[in-house]
Amino acid sequence: MYDPEYQKQYRAKNKAAIKKRHADYYAKNRAKENARNSAYAKAHAADILRNARKHRASNKAKCAARVKAWMERNKDHVKARKKVYYAKNPHKLREQTNRRRARELGARIGDCALISKWEKSWRSKPRVTCYWCTKTFRGKDCHTDHIVPLEKGGAHAIENVCISCAPCNLSKQAKPLEKWNAQIESPTLF
Repeated sequence: MYDPEYQKQYRAKNKAAIKKRHADYYAKNRAKENARNSAYAKAHAADILRNARKHRASNKAKCAARVKAWMERNKDHVKARKKVYYAKNPHKLREQTNRRRARELGARIGDCALISKWEKSWRSKPRVTCYWCTKTFRGKDCHTDHIVPLEKGGAHAIENVCISCAPCNLSKQAKPLEKWNAQIESPTLF
């Protein structure tokens, strides 16, 4: 008769012998075991996938906590890596900042990849026109500006961004369009 308590004690006492017996068996029957495991995996693919998804979902919080703890312990390393990354990809830092601000203000966030592609295209041009003052500037000297400011309920979306020269963007800040249009020479119809 099967006695679970006896089995537990036996396994505890003979751990090394059991491990060696299993390793020896697997070494002699490797091909047979691989074939059996493959057949099982094919027959139960849906169950294996479902269990993997459940496992991943249940461990998501644990994994995030581990990553956060590692980053906390290695602040200097993370800071150095970010510095190198953002030096090579300055547009990514601007994208990240804009998305963070939009999230904090509860603004609608559109297709960030499309905004990034649009911004990359005009930044590489030798001359671009400011949306507000209609003067031309070097592409790399201009900013991406939200037409309706995020603080005033504007969206971080392609239909709400424009090319703005630095003086216009820094003067406009979060002013409503009516107030800003009153301050510039050629008001923009929007």
